[in-house]
Amino acid sequence: MTWNTQPSILATHESSIAPATSNVYWEWDITKLSQDWYSSLQANYGLLLKNNNESSTTPYGYFGASENIPAYIPKMTITYTVVPIGTEDFWYQTQEGVNPSNGNLTITESDFVFRIQRVGR
Repeated sequence: MTWNTQPSILATHESSIAPATSNVYWEWDITKLSQDWYSSLQANYGLLLKNNNESSTTPYGYFGASENIPAYIPKMTITYTVVPIGTEDFWYQTQEGVNPSNGNLTITESDFVFRIQRVGR
């Protein structure tokens, strides 16, 4: 992809905010978009952060990683969940969650304690 062959920008936005407070972190929720990327429902060409009014002459601050004030250093936080192997739609599993191709038993609950003990012999 080059500057001349870049995809067009969609007219509708995925997420937007109307910041009313200065000196705070702003958040955008792109959960649905990232799920669509994962499921190949939309092509992943990345993200664009832009002002609603690109023709405005109002000055905006710039803060980079070289800021001397820790509170102003830009950050990106990505929260995600890893789907355990054997629970996605394309895996065949028995009622107990055993993957028949490799014999792994997938435990998806994490709020209980369990033990596996050998009995007899």
